[in-house]
Amino acid sequence: LIRDYDSNDVNDKRLASIETMDNVRNRFTGHDGFEIWSDGSVENGLGIGVSDIYQLHNYNNIIGSNSLPAGFLCSSFKSEFIGILSGWNWCMERITGEIAGVLIFFTDSQSVVSKLASGVLNQNDIRFSDFWKYMINWVNINNNRYIHIQYICAHCVVSRNERVDQLANDLLPKIINKACMKNVPLTIDQIDAYTNRLIITNWKFSLLGVNAHYLTTPRYLISSNSFSDLNISCNVSRYNYTNSVRLRVDEC
Repeated sequence: LIRDYDSNDVNDKRLASIETMDNVRNRFTGHDGFEIWSDGSVENGLGIGVSDIYQLHNYNNIIGSNSLPAGFLCSSFKSEFIGILSGWNWCMERITGEIAGVLIFFTDSQSVVSKLASGVLNQNDIRFSDFWKYMINWVNINNNRYIHIQYICAHCVVSRNERVDQLANDLLPKIINKACMKNVPLTIDQIDAYTNRLIITNWKFSLLGVNAHYLTTPRYLISSNSFSDLNISCNVSRYNYTNSVRLRVDEC
C-alpha cells in the first residue's frame, strides 16, 4: 500500500487502503476505463473467481460482474487470479479496436500481485504467462492504454472488496457441480504439488500412526508395511516440500 499500517487495527488498514485507492485513481484523472474488484472462493479443492466492474471515476455504481470456474485442485491463490482473469475478460469485450483505456485491478491477494509483479519472464504457470502476453499486446495497441494491479488489505471494511468477496462465496455452491469445472485444465505444477502433499501427509501418518512398540523396536525388525510410505517419501526433496507447502499462496 501507499503507507505502512497496523495489521491489528482494522480502521488503520481501511484508511491505508482508501488512501492507496485515491492515490491510484488520481494518477488517471481524465482517463476513461474500468475499475475491477476481484476475489475468489475455494471449497474442497474446487474454486471460482469473480469480479465486479465499475466505471473509472464513477465507482459507486457497479456496471457489471463476471465469474470463471477455477477447476479442481484449486488453491485460494489460483482462485484469486481467476477472479482477475474474469474481470479482464469482461473488459476485453468492451475496449476493442484502438480505443484508449485504463484498467485498475484491486485484489486482496498479496501473493497474486507479487507473482505478477515478478515480470513476464518469471511466470512458470501457463495461465500467468498468457495473461502477461495478453496485457502486453493490449497496451501496445494504443499509447494511452494503462493497466494497474493494486493490492488492498483483506477484510478492512472496504465495501467494494467485501461485496465481491460475498459474491464469490454465494456463487461457489451454484457452480461447484457444473460440468464447466471439468473443462478447466490442470497444470503440471498443480498436479506435482498436490501429489507431493499427499505423499508427505502419508509419510507423517506412517511415522505417527505406528504404536509405541514399533517405536522402541530396532529398525531392522520394523514391519515394512508400517513404514511403506517412508520409502516413497525419500523421493520428496526439500525443494518439493517447500513447493507443496506454498501451494496455497504461491507456485514455483
